[in-house]
Amino acid sequence: MENGGSLLPVLLVVGLAFIVPLVLQRFRRLQIPVVVGEIFAGMVIGRSGLNLVVDDPVLNVLAALGFAFLMFLSGLEIDFSVLAGLRRTSRRLMENPVFVGLSILALTIALSFAIAFGL
Repeated sequence: MENGGSLLPVLLVVGLAFIVPLVLQRFRRLQIPVVVGEIFAGMVIGRSGLNLVVDDPVLNVLAALGFAFLMFLSGLEIDFSVLAGLRRTSRRLMENPVFVGLSILALTIALSFAIAFGL
């Protein structure tokens, strides 16, 4: 690869992505989701653990794509009928978790801009 990069970290991560589901299949009684097992295995071989994988631009791109895919799959798991039911049952606005979450998000963004631009 260019710039002194190595294919070894990419092969290690890809190999681990294939091996972890096979290992978790053998231990079905633990009922660990594959995603959790892969995240844990990544922590073990990454900077937090054995430091087998060095910082590589290709891995950074794969990590960003993997995180985006994980967030997409998490969004698919949301049951919107439950959120619609909250709107009907909530009498006060502050009891609605969607409103509270969006309020905290808006406050965080406003404070971030205020701190960043010195307002």
